[in-house]
Amino acid sequence: MITLTIPGKPVPWTASRITKRGAFDPKLKEKQSIRWRIKTQYNGNILDQKVSLAFTFYMPVPKSFAKKTLDLLKQGKIIYHDKKPDLTNLQKLYEDCLKGIVIKDDNQVVEVFSRKIFSLECKTKIEVQSLDMW
Repeated sequence: MITLTIPGKPVPWTASRITKRGAFDPKLKEKQSIRWRIKTQYNGNILDQKVSLAFTFYMPVPKSFAKKTLDLLKQGKIIYHDKKPDLTNLQKLYEDCLKGIVIKDDNQVVEVFSRKIFSLECKTKIEVQSLDMW
């Protein structure tokens, strides 16, 4: 199993924008930064078989959180994040960033587990497991 940790607030995918000057990716800098972080943590061969992905997105705690809720977080309790951004948009951007570094293409992904939780430390944890047994 390959485990990758990307520090910082999780970034959601957004569609490319088309202007008079052509198309551009509004998340290009964020993608480049995430891809660089993945490359620094993984230097193995690109996987070309079926894979399972597990994403945990550690989202920032809003200032409006009650002290009681913050205390629960500090004790290690899991509090799920049910606000924007959408889980699928977060997952899509990170899947795209894995392409060409860890996996050959995102069509190899046959199983996904994802969750968003509040955390005092923002980061994204990605676990990639090869499913070459079938």
